[in-house]
Amino acid sequence: MTASAAAAPSGVAYVKTAAGLDFARVWSSIFSIAAEKPPKSILFVSPGPQQGASTLVAGSALTAAQANPDLRLGLLDCNFRAPAMERLFQIPASPGTVDALSGTTDPAELGYALGVHANLLVIPAGQVSADPLALLRREAMAGLVNALISRFDVLLVDTAPVNHYPDAQIIAPMFDAVVVVVDVGQAPREAVTKAKQIIQTTGANLLGTVLNRRRHPLPKILYSRV
Repeated sequence: MTASAAAAPSGVAYVKTAAGLDFARVWSSIFSIAAEKPPKSILFVSPGPQQGASTLVAGSALTAAQANPDLRLGLLDCNFRAPAMERLFQIPASPGTVDALSGTTDPAELGYALGVHANLLVIPAGQVSADPLALLRREAMAGLVNALISRFDVLLVDTAPVNHYPDAQIIAPMFDAVVVVVDVGQAPREAVTKAKQIIQTTGANLLGTVLNRRRHPLPKILYSRV
């Protein structure tokens, strides 16, 4: 199956909104900090659930796709605990990441193209099994990541909350950079410190932290270097 057309998303505020401007700032900050060696793959994590990581990665991908029409962008859903990309982008749940890891779908056939942003392919999580850790630990995971990195100019990845599940610990070293997304109204300082420490113990490149102040009508996102 080749990348298919999907309806434009309605669940993410971007383009000509305060949130859209903040998504653009996050994107530019990432590549300003890593200017000497721009990352080709970026994993977004949060300390706990409902802190805006999935929305931020989706909005950043959309904003980048609009601003850089020649950039081949991939958005991979590796959040097997609470997949969000199918809902945010209104696309089928499968085929997706799980299907590729299970060997039922060729990685080259993954991805749904948005009609308004043909340079962005969104890969949903797929039909998640009862044992997501077993999937992430498969040798196929590294192969899938490498295949997608070679396919896209930049690959953005969403995964489960790092303080609650070991998923991010397993896959973080596979990516060029990791960004921690924090809702400052929910996550205490200790939780943020713990999330950073977990990522650092994996040897992954922890690039920085996004502070997501969700008490505002639209997320106010401030990117800060660790």
